[in-house]
Amino acid sequence: VCVGFVDDTDLPTAGATVDTTGEDIQHEFQTSLDRWAGALHVTGGELDPKKSWCYLIDFKWTGTTWQYRNQDEMPGSFTLNDKEGSQHTLRRLEPSQGSETLGIYLAMDGSHADHLQSMKDKGIAFAGKIRVSNCSSNVAMYTYKYCFLPSLQYSMCVSNFTEKEWISIIAPAKKATLHKSQMAATIPCDMLYYGTSKYNGFDLEDPYTRQGIEKLATSLALGSVSLAILLVNIKKKE
Repeated sequence: VCVGFVDDTDLPTAGATVDTTGEDIQHEFQTSLDRWAGALHVTGGELDPKKSWCYLIDFKWTGTTWQYRNQDEMPGSFTLNDKEGSQHTLRRLEPSQGSETLGIYLAMDGSHADHLQSMKDKGIAFAGKIRVSNCSSNVAMYTYKYCFLPSLQYSMCVSNFTEKEWISIIAPAKKATLHKSQMAATIPCDMLYYGTSKYNGFDLEDPYTRQGIEKLATSLALGSVSLAILLVNIKKKE
């Protein structure tokens, strides 16, 4: 079974029973990988080993809970052929390591640490650009509102950042934008996020609130109202 979206493809291989171990499935996965790479080759396509990676997932019982087995406990490597027929070792990641898929860093154990760091990097990069720009104060605020904030919205339907994490993501960009707009960086968030332009506010969206709205909208679009209510996960401000 192969799941593809344009040039992004997943090739899952699962054990036949719950007793199948990670060691047992390694040969089956390598065979499946060779078959998929060969099918692409004969039809004029190819896989890029540098942009490919894999996870080998299995669990162990500690006596109180199930845990992911790591590579030390479950060694094994896989190869991928390029268009010239040369073999390359396929990069294997730990379940806790995130890998970029369609612009979002996803880890098999549900951790969003790598995705959080990538979002912080966006904020830092935007802050650096706006800081050295010769744009006017109005253009700085416009760029922050209509370019930077929407760029964060793409992954909100699958992210689950806390309010504090969102603050850490946008803090560098917001501070640089306010400075460029000749405003104090300590301006109250109530004016930024909840004051409309009609009453001399800034009409900016709180990303934490927008994340909840995106989850709700996505779930409603899929026709699951009960799931949508659970996904919103509204919490008290910390």
